[in-house]
Amino acid sequence: MPTAAQSPAAQTVGLLLADSRLPSGGHVSSSGLEPALMGGLARAQVGDFLLVRARTAALTDAACAVMVRHALTHQPDPSAALLRTDRAWAARTPSGAARQIAAELGRGLVRLATSLWPDAPPSSRWAGGPPVLQ
Repeated sequence: MPTAAQSPAAQTVGLLLADSRLPSGGHVSSSGLEPALMGGLARAQVGDFLLVRARTAALTDAACAVMVRHALTHQPDPSAALLRTDRAWAARTPSGAARQIAAELGRGLVRLATSLWPDAPPSSRWAGGPPVLQ
């Protein structure tokens, strides 16, 4: 029987905590802060910018993560639900560049997870990474 540290939930948390320290981590993108600063956003407005990002993009990403987990854990064939979730996320992420960055980061995370847990069942759903809607 796996220990708590070996459980899928613990492994996922560990992977997410490590994400910002890995070359493929989420820190590789400023999520629009850098272009906003170059476009004239004042330093004093950075806090407000980040708060709005947390209330919009981060909330959308978190909601989609919940939907994906539900599809993967509660549906025998989650393909249709995953595609619907991906389309809903893309509709709420109007920047093609942001969608592309997210897809690349996701593929990197899948590669890392595959190398860390080679005995995990393969998932043909994610072969080559999730689809990217242009």
